[in-house]
Amino acid sequence: GGGGGGGGSTSPTTATSPARKVSSPPPPLPSRANISAGHYHQHGYLHGHQEAVECVVVSDVWMVVVSGSRDRTAIIWDLNRLEYVRTLGPHGGDVVAVAISYDSGNIITADHHQRLQPHRHRKRSTRKSSKSSSSSTTTT
Repeated sequence: GGGGGGGGSTSPTTATSPARKVSSPPPPLPSRANISAGHYHQHGYLHGHQEAVECVVVSDVWMVVVSGSRDRTAIIWDLNRLEYVRTLGPHGGDVVAVAISYDSGNIITADHHQRLQPHRHRKRSTRKSSKSSSSSTTTT
């Protein structure tokens, strides 16, 4: 039988589990956001939206986070200072997708009506140099 009550001498998971090799964690990732060996450290909360956040995108090249919300806005956040930069919108509906161009820092947002809005990046000096953004061993 397959049921419950009694009598089995060993647990099926200990009797049939293959031995697993435990691998060492990857080396620490260089990051200004204090990420090390896969452990993320919360630095606080970013407050600004009036409704639920639907999407978030992070650019470690431009050092910004963009969040899109049901309040019909997207907000740009400075990743270094963890501070509000500016609001994009209002949009025609809930902002459900955001993207940041690697090359230009321009942002595109999409609302739930499938309308796209491009936004030009105003502060070009925040971009990391190409040498530091392409190197996986550089720490800052």
